Amino acid sequence: MEQHIDNLSIERILLATHEYLLTKTSSSSAKSDEVGIRITKTIVNELVKIKRESIWDFYGGVDAHMSPDIYIKKWIEIILASLSSEEGGSRSPVTFKCPAEYTGGLNSEDLQTLKALVAETQ
Repeated sequence: MEQHIDNLSIERILLATHEYLLTKTSSSSAKSDEVGIRITKTIVNELVKIKRESIWDFYGGVDAHMSPDIYIKKWIEIILASLSSEEGGSRSPVTFKCPAEYTGGLNSEDLQTLKALVAETQ
């Protein structure tokens, strides 16, 4: 997978994974659903292992989706924490890193307000 990673649209893969997970209800217990969810977790796991912290650069599409993500972000955080502990690092909290040009669907006025609030807290 590592040799082909640059040919993949990781943001589209994460977004397609998110949309697939939206079709699966928590009450669904069909074997095919369980296998499908395990496959999506494996894909996310492999992408995170290759991209490490830079996986957040590709998360914007999922974060901007009209339906909130309840799985992928949590999976990424867990995988990154696991990778960090395997490398002998301390288990520090993982923070969401968003590219500067990403607006999350906010209009310019709301984006400016958000930037001002962030600046006040720093």
